[in-house]
Amino acid sequence: MDELHKLDTEALLKHRMMKFRNIGGFQEGIPIDPKKKKNMKKKDEPINVKTPVLDLEGEVENVKQQILKAKESSNEPPMLPLTETIEKLRKEVDTEFSEAVKALGLKDRFATLREEFSKVNAQNQLLHPALKEKLEKLREEFNQGLSSAPNYEDLKYKLDMLKELSKAYDLAEKNKKAAKLKQEVNKKFSEIMDREDIKEKVEALKAEVENSGVSNFNDLDDNLKGKIVELRKDLEFEFIDVLKSLGLDVELKSKPVEQTLPSEVKTKIEELNEEINDRIENVINSSDLKDKIELLKLEVAKAGKTPDLAAKNRIVALEQQIRQSIAAAVESSNLKEKHEKLKAELSKSVESSGGLDGSLKTENPNEDSFSFDEARVVGANRTFG
Repeated sequence: MDELHKLDTEALLKHRMMKFRNIGGFQEGIPIDPKKKKNMKKKDEPINVKTPVLDLEGEVENVKQQILKAKESSNEPPMLPLTETIEKLRKEVDTEFSEAVKALGLKDRFATLREEFSKVNAQNQLLHPALKEKLEKLREEFNQGLSSAPNYEDLKYKLDMLKELSKAYDLAEKNKKAAKLKQEVNKKFSEIMDREDIKEKVEALKAEVENSGVSNFNDLDDNLKGKIVELRKDLEFEFIDVLKSLGLDVELKSKPVEQTLPSEVKTKIEELNEEINDRIENVINSSDLKDKIELLKLEVAKAGKTPDLAAKNRIVALEQQIRQSIAAAVESSNLKEKHEKLKAELSKSVESSGGLDGSLKTENPNEDSFSFDEARVVGANRTFG
């Protein structure tokens, strides 16, 4: 205290400031004086408080009722409560799994394996087969003993609820996207049909059909049939452009080639397909390629939905190696020669049958409307109701 009395005001304030700066001056990653560390409070471990099953069941039932009410009134299901409940169930399931791991005495082994995986991820390396085997063994051991865990029933029940709500969420999202896409498609189609040039063509063609005095398409002359088919094709191409602009793939369906082929050619095609499939299956079951496929599966699972550049490169490299192995196996056999020979026979059969399209006389559209039946929309999880 005597020393403090000797200090002037400015020096005293500086002394106090430096003292309080030292108090609590702990920084992550910097070594701490053992004397200070001894008196420091230890870090609290996160406490996972489980929600009683009955409470969870009530929440899930409430969300399900909201979904049913929305369905009956043709409204969108309540996504926010659904999302929140799913997230809560995920945490509950994670907690139950952690308890089960601990109860089965596998906590340390899982922790060790997690560290090994972290090192592999940090170094952007491919998963070593030995590490993969270790993972599979531990997973198998856990699955075999899971039913004996004290919390198995709670875990199973919560997991079932999570699966049920996740399925409902996926369906709601899919329906939402499909409904939106359907509106966009219908709007675009209406815009096409409302165009003046299209209206003029349709009206002119309808007038020609009416003036012909014929009510059946097959009774029309070839010139008028050709005009109808030509207009249908023009509209198809317009519609295809619309669908492609919405991010959809379009595949035009035509008469299957198989329907025009002789039975002996069909038999040869089936035999060659079977031989090719057998050859590919044998290659895939070989140990070298099997390991690559397993590595690819693990890389894809590890990368998740948003893989980084390094993960993408590893996946692409593995896919390329697998394709090359299969292609090399097929090339080395006599399958290519058989394929070329069969292709020549196929071309000859098609030519002798007069083509694949048939004549216009097989067409039978309604003269008052122009359908789009030949186009099949192939989109990822996109359907039109």
